[in-house]
Amino acid sequence: MDHVYRDIAWKFTVVYLDDTIVYSRTFDEHLEHLKETFIRIRKAGLKLNLEKCNFWMQRLLFLGHIVTSIGIAPDPKKIEAVQNIQPPKTTTQLRSFLGLVGYYRQFIRNFSEVAKPLTLLLHKDQRYE
Repeated sequence: MDHVYRDIAWKFTVVYLDDTIVYSRTFDEHLEHLKETFIRIRKAGLKLNLEKCNFWMQRLLFLGHIVTSIGIAPDPKKIEAVQNIQPPKTTTQLRSFLGLVGYYRQFIRNFSEVAKPLTLLLHKDQRYE
């Protein structure tokens, strides 16, 4: 699927395994995006299962993100879960926490700078307390 959508991924399509989402700002733009997506699916010799298709949705929850006509945002429930997580007590828990928040790094300004003190604790020569 990554090959099928290689130059349009994250421009107006998001793909995960065999699930594809097409998002647009306007109805007319959406028709064009759907047309382009359908052409690519046909050229790749793939088929859609109409029973699994949803069209003209205004808002969609997908892999911890909310997809709307104005863009993609993190799911507020996931953000709340991160805010309420217990501080990591072990290196393994810290690594897990950094992986979790790293999933949303595109929404965190200067993520690498903010996470740097925690990331440095993962080095073998650092003592984690």
